[in-house]
Amino acid sequence: MDGYEVELITPQMKDDLFQEVVAKVKFERKANIHGACVKLLTDNHEFKEEWEDNFKFMSEDIRPHAKVFSIEDGGNLSVMYEPISKTCIIKNTDYYGWIKSIALAAISDFFEEYHSVHRRYSVHGSVVDCSGHGMAIIGPPGTGKTTLTYGLLQDDEFNYISDDWFFTRLFDNRVVVYSSEKNSYIRDDIENVWKSFFFDIEAS
Repeated sequence: MDGYEVELITPQMKDDLFQEVVAKVKFERKANIHGACVKLLTDNHEFKEEWEDNFKFMSEDIRPHAKVFSIEDGGNLSVMYEPISKTCIIKNTDYYGWIKSIALAAISDFFEEYHSVHRRYSVHGSVVDCSGHGMAIIGPPGTGKTTLTYGLLQDDEFNYISDDWFFTRLFDNRVVVYSSEKNSYIRDDIENVWKSFFFDIEAS
């Protein structure tokens, strides 16, 4: 699957697009991502359902720290990001995996400006547990982090934590790792690489 390019836009450009995208929104859902609130606004019922399954619920009383719009307008794929308000506008995608990854990136941007005595950091990478020890796999998109992660999981000593983004909290003598998702969204093509993950729905 080909990737996408992100266009950085100004607050004025975002405001100019706002009425257009809001008019297409049919569903709104907030998610709790490591204590931060990100709001999805979309016209796609399946994306709304996957979002609810993917992330923890956040109370409607909490104002969002980031917003992700995903709408169709009949044009080409485009991804725009306004960094001051942490607003993402995604047009014309049929792939939910990009939406959740962009949401995690926006929250990562928020945490870059968030100061705490607990020293929390967001990391774009995967992490597994091996006999009580965390092992992180970090690299640019498309370099095989997810593929390697699921390869390791074929060994009983490894347990899954996250394969896209994870959060860390630093202490004097240790690092604690937190998964970014309630239920991880996994690409269905992973079985093409690791045959042990093949599941025959008809046979079940």
